[in-house]
Amino acid sequence: MVTFAVPTVQPEITDKLVIDRAGRLITDLTPIQPTGTVVAYKAWCAG
Repeated sequence: MVTFAVPTVQPEITDKLVIDRAGRLITDLTPIQPTGTVVAYKAWCAG
């Protein structure tokens, strides 16, 4: 699981994250919005 701040481009489940120069497919993407405005995302990635 990776938690990251809201980027300028809305992330989608079809995107991939690059961690340590390795591309990882996003398998689940959850917005964190304590009061209605998304402040961060949690992304689960495939190996």
